[in-house]
Amino acid sequence: MEKLRYRTHLFACFINEKLSKDRIYVNVIMSDDLEEMKHFRDFLAKHHITNVAADSYTLDWDAKTISITAYPETKAESRLINDYIAGSSTKFKRVVQPT
Repeated sequence: MEKLRYRTHLFACFINEKLSKDRIYVNVIMSDDLEEMKHFRDFLAKHHITNVAADSYTLDWDAKTISITAYPETKAESRLINDYIAGSSTKFKRVVQPT
């Protein structure tokens, strides 16, 4: 009986994490690497994470790039963003604000 209770608890935690919409954080992500930012935008779209891409420039105004504002609605979506940035060799600037 204890095993069943434990498994039920694990399942409930899994569902809660997947569907939890406790708090939405706005993520603004920037990088000088335009191609990597395009890949990141495509990644967000593939995972149905709401985002807005806007034209911007590098710090020295030499090249165009894009900045992305992402609106993850669940903890799982936030984790996808975290994992993408952590797994990339590209340097990103990220600002996270609660809504």
